[in-house]
Amino acid sequence: MQTIDYDTLIYADLRQYLLGLVGGNVVRGRQNNAPLPEDVTMMQFLRDETVSQDYDDDGNVMHLVTRCIQLDFFGQGANAKGRQVATMWKTEYTGKQLKQCVPLYCDTLKSVPFINEKGIYEERAILEVYLQFVAHYEYNVDQANVYIKDIKAWH
Repeated sequence: MQTIDYDTLIYADLRQYLLGLVGGNVVRGRQNNAPLPEDVTMMQFLRDETVSQDYDDDGNVMHLVTRCIQLDFFGQGANAKGRQVATMWKTEYTGKQLKQCVPLYCDTLKSVPFINEKGIYEERAILEVYLQFVAHYEYNVDQANVYIKDIKAWH
């Protein structure tokens, strides 16, 4: 059975999109409570929803997933960056830029200032984006390709 890390593929795709659109630092979640770089965009997985799942007799499984990812924009211009992503998320541009997934919709941008590790208020905007991707898996299926029917008569 093959194993593909779809989480890494989706994060890498979204990271490239964000770097091209708003620039700066783009990181995946917070690691070990380490301080964040200045003017950073952080991507955090929130939830998945299975839209459909199908399989065939050859061992191929197709899993259609809707994923919600929270984008946190920190630092100077956080609201402007968040507003730009929220606006562009609903355009054809985003659909062409993302290669591993399809953008669906996003929630309203929220302004949520916070106190950083130095005890200073810092600008922060939060945007939840929804995207969809298809996960393909294969598993081994033992099948007989030839069926021989031999009937012997007993007299």
